[in-house]
Amino acid sequence: MTALHDPEVDRRLREETVIWLTTVGDDGTPEPSPVWFYWDGSTFVVYSYAKVPRLRNIAQRPLVSLNLNTTQEGGEVVVLGGRAELDPSLPAAHEHPGYSAKYRDGIAGKGGAEFSRLYPVGIRITPLTLRRSGARGWTFTDLTGARPVRTRAKGTPPASRVP
Repeated sequence: MTALHDPEVDRRLREETVIWLTTVGDDGTPEPSPVWFYWDGSTFVVYSYAKVPRLRNIAQRPLVSLNLNTTQEGGEVVVLGGRAELDPSLPAAHEHPGYSAKYRDGIAGKGGAEFSRLYPVGIRITPLTLRRSGARGWTFTDLTGARPVRTRAKGTPPASRVP
């Protein structure tokens, strides 16, 4: 289980309705897409159209990033790096308990089961890294536990730029 150990990020992941899923195309170009998502505290669930480049991208290059929208001034940055997989074991979107509860009105507006026919492919994303900005600067967290948390005060250049 991946734990964020960041109550503010966890709250935003439970409350916000759109996250930007970025995959990498065949030519190395990042391909961001705004998607609905469900965060269960350890993984993300996303449902997708069947014939879109992101599915091929995930199958070939499973490392992805997930970005929440920032404030109007560009603050409150949250970027998660993760490993995505196409997950045929997920229930249909309208039958997934957490996802269907979060998007009840949107799914109902698209006809319930019809929504699941439009978005039939389940994607599960396990977060590996968390990068975020806060009042005191940046925090970089390896969620696998392989590296310690690093912080950098606001206005301080990254270590790679310090002479």
